[in-house]
Amino acid sequence: MPKAFKSWILVIVVLGAIVVAVSVWRYAGTPVAPPGTITTDELIRNPQRYDGQVLKVFGRITDLGHLRCPCFTLDSKPIVVWYLYNGTNIYPSQVEGRVQNGDLIVVMGRFRYSTSPGNEYTIYAETIEKVSA
Repeated sequence: MPKAFKSWILVIVVLGAIVVAVSVWRYAGTPVAPPGTITTDELIRNPQRYDGQVLKVFGRITDLGHLRCPCFTLDSKPIVVWYLYNGTNIYPSQVEGRVQNGDLIVVMGRFRYSTSPGNEYTIYAETIEKVSA
């Protein structure tokens, strides 16, 4: 075999290995939703299906302490989780003292979807459980 041909084979093998390594690295460490939960992507893809239901939603806390409400978002998406409202037993000290931005959680609560602008995706939390990574 000519030397140039061997070099091209080596280049192709190395590039293939790099593509595989990048693919594995991209998905390594991606959290997997616990059984019996749905992801934020799934909820946003089909909100009408879940409207009015009590759900267990898996996601990462974002915007806790940054919004002007007793609420936070999940996965930096427009899903707003309210933890202090009429009929709930979750108080701000229980949430803000136990979990923080970046924590993986499962929120169980009633989901409401609205077609009007602003807070289209809302979960009224009944429980918030921290999930170990």
